[in-house]
Amino acid sequence: MTNEPIAYAAVAADGSESIYVSALREQAEEACREYGWALVPLYATQPCWIPVDERLPEESVEVLAFADGRRCNAEWWRSGWWHACQGFERRGGRILKRVTHWMPLPAPPADAK
Repeated sequence: MTNEPIAYAAVAADGSESIYVSALREQAEEACREYGWALVPLYATQPCWIPVDERLPEESVEVLAFADGRRCNAEWWRSGWWHACQGFERRGGRILKRVTHWMPLPAPPADAK
């Protein structure tokens, strides 16, 4: 993740909900000058844990799961069960019964071979 903003917001300083968002800083700065608004850089955020009662991952996609009080790699199957994965090799693992949260795995490094 980079420390560079991914977009810029021009936000009304009067407390109203007026906002303008642009990937280009110059466009957001123009809106700030025109309306007297404040410029706010927007940054990408780190993935967060998603409760399973809020949303489930796509079927058979490996994710990071929190189950039985620990983190592990797991896959969700629409038939209603979680399968624990050992590393990234997807070797057979035990069925997890108490998965409470999950999050997507990050993308591999850009320079990985």
